[in-house]
Amino acid sequence: MPLAVPPPLETPRFVVRPLAEADLPGLMAINGDDAVTRYLPYATWRTPDDAKAWFERMQGIQATGTAIQFVVIEKATGKPAGTCLLFGHDEGSARAELGYVLGRAHWRTGAMHEALSALIDAAFRTMKIRRLEAEVDPLNAASCRVLARLGFTKEGLLRRRWVTNGVAYDVEAWGLLADEWRANRARPDAHVVDSEAKLAAIFGDVNENSIRKEVDHIPPVYRAMIEASPFVILATSNAKGIDISPRGDPSGFVVVEDERTLLIPERRGNNRVDSLRNLIADSRLGLLFLIPGVGETLRVAGRASFTTDPALLQRFRMGGRAPKGVLHVKVERAYFQCARALQRSKLWEAVVERNPAVPSAGAILAALTESGFDGEQYDRELPARQRDTLY
Repeated sequence: MPLAVPPPLETPRFVVRPLAEADLPGLMAINGDDAVTRYLPYATWRTPDDAKAWFERMQGIQATGTAIQFVVIEKATGKPAGTCLLFGHDEGSARAELGYVLGRAHWRTGAMHEALSALIDAAFRTMKIRRLEAEVDPLNAASCRVLARLGFTKEGLLRRRWVTNGVAYDVEAWGLLADEWRANRARPDAHVVDSEAKLAAIFGDVNENSIRKEVDHIPPVYRAMIEASPFVILATSNAKGIDISPRGDPSGFVVVEDERTLLIPERRGNNRVDSLRNLIADSRLGLLFLIPGVGETLRVAGRASFTTDPALLQRFRMGGRAPKGVLHVKVERAYFQCARALQRSKLWEAVVERNPAVPSAGAILAALTESGFDGEQYDRELPARQRDTLY
């Protein structure tokens, strides 16, 4: 019997479904990339005719009933992220081979692991395959890592197995059995903490001061921290994953425009603009302000837009150059982080004096508490308390 085509397989980010001719334009950008096809046994697509020839070849192989070519569609965009293939199906031994290709835009995001997990599960569960095999160029470390994470076993080396551009080369043989897949998926890790109740049992109740210090704006005590900081770490995300990026200038380079607005100059860099791309897709961001000599850090969360307003660019000129643009941040949450992390790391060990412009932890808590909080006593007791609870 030919391989049974499963219904579309859904994962949190992708849909894995059989290939259609309409997918070829989207796949052109993937298979037309030399970096993507570097370890594949076929040439990079250069023209739409190359894509059409590949499609017709796949159709011919599928017509034998021994293969199914799938495309991995990203839900967020509706565009192909890659492809995967079941082929070489041997009905008598219930065995098939697995192939896959991932576009560069989705590298290092766990995309292929996610898509293949759905396909492998369907192969073993509904398509009645008993064993899956894969052949990989040993130099393709990323592909080997994917197989290892999926539970495949490296079974040997096939010498001079593939030929590309007239050159024969070795490939590694990997294998996965249906019994292994089921056992791995059925075996939960008892040490994985997967609920808030388990977290609460480990860490206990939140300290009252940790709640008190969180506000929805930038009060004067937090403004002082921002104005003393020459360095901030920016965290952004999109549907593909998260990213962190540093920003730095002389102290005060982040401007507190008002208690709910921050302005951050975007100066020249490597032009990857990962953070800005992310903010176009998802305006949420997180900021972590560091101040030399000060153990406490300031965490700010909110939403941001990127503007090239000429008046703002002029305000942030430095060394005769205006920034490329300015991040306009609307603050939603702000709170200071205690000094333990920086004490453990000894990050400011070479910095002898604390910046006097930055309020102490006790002063911050006193300023954010309506009444009755003794900030000076808190500061007196803090060094011993932090020392005793450092680890």
